[in-house]
Amino acid sequence: MDLYSKYGGSRRLHYFDAFHVSTASTIGEPLITSDKFIIENARDLMVEAIDLKEI
Repeated sequence: MDLYSKYGGSRRLHYFDAFHVSTASTIGEPLITSDKFIIENARDLMVEAIDLKEI
C-alpha cells in the first residue's frame, strides 16, 4: 500500500502492479515487465526491472 500511495494513480503504478513490485523487491528478484512506468522508475521503486521487449 505504501508504493501505491506514493506512486499510484492514472497512468502511473496500478494497485495490481504495486503488489508485483513489492514482491520482487522483498524477495530480491528482478521484475520482468513491459510497463513503462515501472521500467522508468525502477530505481525509485527499489526493484530491478527487465524490459520484456528486450528479452
